[in-house]
Amino acid sequence: MGKWTDSEEWGKLLSGDGCPICLEGKPPGAIAELETGYLTTQPEQPLHGYCCLVLRRHAVELQDLEIAEAEGFMRDMRAVSGALQGVTGAVKMNVEIHGNTIPHLHAHFFPRYAGDRFEGGPIDPQGTEPIRLRPDEFEVFVAGLRAALEEV
Repeated sequence: MGKWTDSEEWGKLLSGDGCPICLEGKPPGAIAELETGYLTTQPEQPLHGYCCLVLRRHAVELQDLEIAEAEGFMRDMRAVSGALQGVTGAVKMNVEIHGNTIPHLHAHFFPRYAGDRFEGGPIDPQGTEPIRLRPDEFEVFVAGLRAALEEV
């Protein structure tokens, strides 16, 4: 059963009162703070280099943002996309905005590679084992991403 079917729970999530991101004050796995949000990642990833950009304040949809904030969020998305592509060597960058489970505005970044496990189709990490980066690999990835973001 989806969260949408429980109107009370969904209402709390939409308002921010029950939003796990807002309750924590910062999303888990935050590795950088950008103009409008936090960049997150973790050692377990659906594709090498997966990251998520989470808006700093609670909003659900892009149209909930003032123009200046939306422009800032797009600048952050552009910076993350370029930095990720540079660090990973991805041949394509997929960016997705859903909010179906946690309605707090965030964008998923999936670097794509020739021969990746989703090649030729959409990304569906649900039935697949995540890629697990060793601690040293993860540290190198995060350091490279932070350095690339400084240059953007």
